[in-house]
Amino acid sequence: IYIVLIILAIFIIWKWFKRQRKHK
Repeated sequence: IYIVLIILAIFIIWKWFKRQRKHK
């Protein structure tokens, strides 16, 4: 079970995506 890992990965991607969008 890697639910935590998946959640963490999604959170990091979401933060990165939001930051990239904000930068643009």
